[in-house]
Amino acid sequence: MIKIFEWMLTSSVLLGALLLLRRALWGKISRRLQYGLWLAAVLRLLIPFSLPAASSVANVAAVLPAQQRLSGQAAMVETDFSPAGEALAEETLPSAGEEENRLFPLTLLWAAGSAAVGGWFLLVNISFGRGLRRQRERYAADCPLPVYLVWNIPSSCLFGLFHPAVYITAQAAETPQMLRHVLAHEYCHFRQRDLFWSLLRVLCLTLHWFNPLVWAAAACSRTDCELACDERTMALLGEEQRLAYGETLLSLIRIRQSPAQLGCMATTMALGHSGLKKRIQMIAHAPKAALSGLLLAAVGTLALVSCTFTGAKPASDELLHQLTDSLFYEDGSVYFTLPGNYPNGEDWNIQIAGRAGMGEQSRSVHFFEKANAERSWKPGGEYQIDLSNASYQELWMEASLHSSGQSVRVDLLALQQEQSLPQGYQLLAVRFPAYEQQALQQNSLAADAPFQAQLALPEGWRIEAPKEPQSGSSPFYTVLDIVVGEGEGQRVATIGFNGYTPYEGEEELPPQEVYKTVYYELRLGRMEVWDPYTPVRTDESGESGIAGVSYLDEEYMREHPDAAMASVPVLETKGILCYQKELAAYVGIRFLPDCGVSEQQLQTIAASLQLRPEP
Repeated sequence: MIKIFEWMLTSSVLLGALLLLRRALWGKISRRLQYGLWLAAVLRLLIPFSLPAASSVANVAAVLPAQQRLSGQAAMVETDFSPAGEALAEETLPSAGEEENRLFPLTLLWAAGSAAVGGWFLLVNISFGRGLRRQRERYAADCPLPVYLVWNIPSSCLFGLFHPAVYITAQAAETPQMLRHVLAHEYCHFRQRDLFWSLLRVLCLTLHWFNPLVWAAAACSRTDCELACDERTMALLGEEQRLAYGETLLSLIRIRQSPAQLGCMATTMALGHSGLKKRIQMIAHAPKAALSGLLLAAVGTLALVSCTFTGAKPASDELLHQLTDSLFYEDGSVYFTLPGNYPNGEDWNIQIAGRAGMGEQSRSVHFFEKANAERSWKPGGEYQIDLSNASYQELWMEASLHSSGQSVRVDLLALQQEQSLPQGYQLLAVRFPAYEQQALQQNSLAADAPFQAQLALPEGWRIEAPKEPQSGSSPFYTVLDIVVGEGEGQRVATIGFNGYTPYEGEEELPPQEVYKTVYYELRLGRMEVWDPYTPVRTDESGESGIAGVSYLDEEYMREHPDAAMASVPVLETKGILCYQKELAAYVGIRFLPDCGVSEQQLQTIAASLQLRPEP
């Protein structure tokens, strides 16, 4: 993944440091070595990728907290009974693409700017090339490259990426000595492959058009290009030509360097007044390479490369999010991949454990214990957990880094359930007991320990605390509302829990008869009867099913407190029940009459409803 901000930051730091290093090394190293230092800048500006390292300057800027989001988890419904009936605020976790969407306008602006600058440079070179071809006349000269005389250009130059040629002015052809100097200079540009480096300079300016440091570095690198070419030319002409070569430069037209010239891929010989002054000084007093300068250049360049060609070391929370984001369920197995951008596989601590049913009993299960004990996790490696070979009651992944105290915990069964949902459904998890105002101790069958009920509901449905205390006649505890629609919405069902005493008779019950011992209070209730009952999902840990529900009209009884029980209307609706053996608890969902729930929705919700211990 390309990290744009990190790329821009490290590039800017490198350019700023190279400009300072260039000043510190001025006159202490050869001009060709000074020009060669810009290779590091070109590579950093054109290569957007980097390897994470602790030495990277990007680590200093990595101070923004990572967005906290976990993949494959059921959305946990936080409920707290509110006597005043205040609506509960819903905390929305940022989506994975929220940051990308926020930066999209900036990306468009960058792309538009690059297209404009690149188009401008293209027009500059096309126009310049056409002008040369329109005016040029072949000139006979002692040069390995084609030479042309052009009347209307400010300076002699080398031009033509695929068919390079030397273009000279009439002034350069006035004397044999001046012509020799000009041709030698442009041929040295050809030997240095400066036309190719000019193309790379143009690409850097096009991609980083918004960065003033890139423009400053381009101007300095162009000056260093001419100085390096002067040094190579003097080596070709000989020391006796040093003074004469300087006089040739002084006689050239002095032109001011402009942004358009930075984008023109022609190696013009003149650089303006300030640039020409530097060149004459360098020719008159050739720098002698000092050992201190060479050491500073070597050490400085290596240090800059180590801290700017590298990226920020991923934060532990970012790595953990990458791990959880890689989780997916397919064909009965859960897969996950270790982040490939973190090479230290020994730092991972990944524990995957749970419980699987074996008849009436259950056993603990563990995965990848050897890899975790030996710290042999492979960066970028994909791992598989087969869920089809057993009936799992719970299965969790808890991951952390030995070098960090942060950790993450993921319910792998919830991941399986969520990714197996039909389209248009969401997976929710509710903690029971949901609120503590009710005296749960009075119910001897209430669950001793908190647990979670996970279920799939159609999108747009939600679970929230009731606006009024529940009726004392309900067979369920800490009853919550299931609501459809925005705002206050419309209540379509209620959901609550109760406990039961497991059957301990001498005779073993047939599996299809177990529900009768679990829901006997519901089946024989005076105010509310849940019967008949049809199982939908049965496994070793428990069962869920659909039941017909008949109950006395509570609103009628509130309006007619003196009415005889026999005169109270009986309402009929549908309900969903689910029990879990190890918890000795069950959950019931009672839909309101005429709420519009379909048979397909009942089947989907019942099949998804599962009870699990509190993590």
